[in-house]
Amino acid sequence: MISRNTLTPVVLACGLIIFAASSVRTAFNKPLWGDETYGIATDIRDSTALRLLSHGARGQGSPAPLYYLIGKVADRIHLLVPRLPDVVFWRMTALAPTLLAAFALYRLRPASAPPLMFALAAICLVFSFPAFYFATEARPYALWLMFSTCIVGLLFQREATYAWPLAFSGLALTANISFFQMAALGAAVVAAYHLVEQKIPQRGEFLAGLSIGLAVAAYYSLRAGTFGYGGPDWGTWVGFGHFAKSYKWPIVGSLLLAYLSYRDSDAPWLSAALVAILWFAMSPFIYWLTRHRGFFFDPRQYIYWTTTTVYTSIGLLCWVKRHWAREPTWPLWVYVLAMCLAGMSLRRLEIHLLIGRLLSGTSPLFL
Repeated sequence: MISRNTLTPVVLACGLIIFAASSVRTAFNKPLWGDETYGIATDIRDSTALRLLSHGARGQGSPAPLYYLIGKVADRIHLLVPRLPDVVFWRMTALAPTLLAAFALYRLRPASAPPLMFALAAICLVFSFPAFYFATEARPYALWLMFSTCIVGLLFQREATYAWPLAFSGLALTANISFFQMAALGAAVVAAYHLVEQKIPQRGEFLAGLSIGLAVAAYYSLRAGTFGYGGPDWGTWVGFGHFAKSYKWPIVGSLLLAYLSYRDSDAPWLSAALVAILWFAMSPFIYWLTRHRGFFFDPRQYIYWTTTTVYTSIGLLCWVKRHWAREPTWPLWVYVLAMCLAGMSLRRLEIHLLIGRLLSGTSPLFL
């Protein structure tokens, strides 16, 4: 009989292999969009690393340079495998961070949490629609998801001395709008530990990393131009309302998780729940910024919602297990099945995004 310790890595590996195979198959049949080819030609092949670091990416709503720096390394690797089609090779720069996001979610789990539960949560993360779709986009979205997952996962680590500055810096170098993400996360952590009257573990490293991340994000924000993506006119709040409607249950779940964690004086889970609440709450402002400045193509600026949704769900399941002294097997498998089916129905859901892009014309659509 297979033990639980053996089963967990097998389940995780099988889920991620199926996801990777599905993504590669999608990449073969998906041409590079105008924004992808623009970024490759302008900011990867026609910019120096020094210029990217000092001035940011050119012609991008988010000039944060990390994705394009990674792209420069990938471009050299591409010379070693010239037969691999561009549509597949460049999508690997998105597929790899998506897989790393899943691994980070699994690896950075609470010490008391069942490994199998987080292995299944990692599979749910990659099969959720945003992660599944953007894993085949040669753009910074998947990298954004990876760092967002890392900084939430680090909330559960008692010793994360050097990881905080690296995670915050990586997020800031990926998307300048992450300035608001990091500010919200810092406020959530301080509030959570104040509410349960505990000291923040590794407080010095956490605050140092947060300060570095905010400074880097602010630096590149000052170098962002004003861009419009020329898409359909969704009105002032119609686009945000349409997208947020599908997240009403995660919002309710995060509020419930915050209450339960506060009642149990569980600071890490309370921090994660407050992060989810604040990330959802700041979204109207981010949407307003999008409509007036054109920094991002809606709804890509909500990619980090995928992280909070998975953490909220798994947090509630962990609470049920802790208080009922048994693992809630059937809700977990129902959740996994629902998320996987949502991911597998990608081709039907993708039609709406394809129509939006076709209506946007031939000009590049910027992050």
